[in-house]
Amino acid sequence: MAVAPALARPWWQVFVAAVLVAAFTAAVHWPALHARAIAIDDTEYLLDNPLVQNPSWNSTWRFLTEVTNPSSVKGYYQPLTMISLMLDCRMGGGGDNLLAFHRTSLILHAANAVGVLALMYLLFGNLWAASAVGLLFGVHPMTVEPIPWIGERKTLLAAFFALGALIAYVQYARKGGWRRYLLVTVLYVLSVMSKPTSTLLPAALLVIDFWPLRRLGRRALWEKAPLLVLTVLAAYITKVSQSAQLHADLRPLGESLLILCHNIIFYPWKMLWPVNLTSHYRVPLLSLSEPMMLIGLIGTVVLVALLVISLRWTRSLASGWLVWLVLILPAMNLIGFTEILASDKYAYLPAVGLLMILAYALARPWGAAPARARALRAAVLAGVLALAGAESVLTRQYLAHWQTTIGLYRYMHALTPESAMLNNNLGYYVTDEGIALTAQAEDQKRHGNVAQASALAAQAREKYLEAQTMFERAIRNSNRYVDPYINYGRVLSCMGMLPQARRQFEIACQMAPRNFVAICDLGQLAGAMGDNKTALARFEQALEIKPDFASAHAGLAEVLAAKGLYPEAIQHYQQALRTRPGDPQILARLQQLRARQGG
Repeated sequence: MAVAPALARPWWQVFVAAVLVAAFTAAVHWPALHARAIAIDDTEYLLDNPLVQNPSWNSTWRFLTEVTNPSSVKGYYQPLTMISLMLDCRMGGGGDNLLAFHRTSLILHAANAVGVLALMYLLFGNLWAASAVGLLFGVHPMTVEPIPWIGERKTLLAAFFALGALIAYVQYARKGGWRRYLLVTVLYVLSVMSKPTSTLLPAALLVIDFWPLRRLGRRALWEKAPLLVLTVLAAYITKVSQSAQLHADLRPLGESLLILCHNIIFYPWKMLWPVNLTSHYRVPLLSLSEPMMLIGLIGTVVLVALLVISLRWTRSLASGWLVWLVLILPAMNLIGFTEILASDKYAYLPAVGLLMILAYALARPWGAAPARARALRAAVLAGVLALAGAESVLTRQYLAHWQTTIGLYRYMHALTPESAMLNNNLGYYVTDEGIALTAQAEDQKRHGNVAQASALAAQAREKYLEAQTMFERAIRNSNRYVDPYINYGRVLSCMGMLPQARRQFEIACQMAPRNFVAICDLGQLAGAMGDNKTALARFEQALEIKPDFASAHAGLAEVLAAKGLYPEAIQHYQQALRTRPGDPQILARLQQLRARQGG
């Protein structure tokens, strides 16, 4: 039996550390509260789900009892997630008030960051290292996705209960007691009832028994027997419930191995270099002729060899990686029921395994010789704070794409233009923009502006990289015209390069101070970046120049609605309708605001 680490810190120090980690996590993710994007399956989970929208005991009963063939959502059994969303509706949430859902999700994420802190503190006994790991997890850009994505409440809720089960298990392993074991079991069941991808948690507990608890043996194996029975039951229910509604086939062994090797390298790389994050990564060709697959295979072989060799000196590396692999295995998409092979949300809970390695490494300086300890600790803390700052910047940048549905789909489509699902969804939200751009391209071609014509044509086809190159050429050839700067800014915005796009709109406004289109575009981008003060000023400026400009009225209405000024927002939407009568988006938002005002 391993000796428990000394938890020498007073309770109030642990409490203060937890509050600081939760507060900083919430502050960084704060823009998620105002996100208005409707993501891939949010319609199924909320907008078109009468059980969620009409809270009642009957809805609760159906969520709990429809086990093998859920009627409210396609796929697996997830009653606690659906009940959680239903309760948000009971507290005023709905299609016109996403704040209620985002608020709960943000609270859960902050709680999960504290859960990571508590788990690492119990495992390694160092509050500084545990706080650093909790903070880095809380503000990491790969944790953005489940907060503004309503349907991904399941990821947050399952992780919340799973972290609770891990914490309770460490306490049980150290102190014993059937009540603690019962708590582990209950929390495990609640996690699986939120999202069944946490099904393999008992296997992760066995790995933790090997390290860092160092108690793996016959007793530890027998202790897992009840949990393993529940694992088999959960796996069976998941298989039956998915098979009843979704066509799914087990992939061939060769393809499964390639996907496994690809994701084993892909996810940790994204954690280390979290740029161009998306909910829908490009699906690589499942062949060794695909560079990403070849890199994944070679990288996995090298990684496994290094982990095996590392066992000569430490169990930490191999055990941390194995915990990560066990927890992420159900989300590796080895069964072909979706075109998505990788997504940030899948790595949310499994990250605990890699964080164990980090917490163990960060705790080492506190065991260093006194002569070196002070300088080493200062360097570690400075590095952690710098990394947390960099993560926070990237997190805010990614959150900017979740402010509008069209902006989200344009961003995802720019990264994965070949996705049929994204093409269909983007086409649903954007109907006539391509036609307008094609007309502009033909007009520029008639006037001999070849570069601008090519750029507009590429933009109409959503070939943003090509459009970017052509707009840069058009600006170099003739920087006297403002239109290339405006369209270039729109292309950069679609590519997720918001600061660069803002610069182009600012240049356009400087060149043509009374160009209400450029002014309005700058206002819309400022609003997407969370700068409502600039957005408000720009929309008002555009309306001073052109009082009947519908886009400026709609943009100003959104800013006013965000401030709770519903009567003023409704007036501006009504004015927008005078210029664009029958516009479905304006009509929908007007109806939502009237309902909110009436509520």
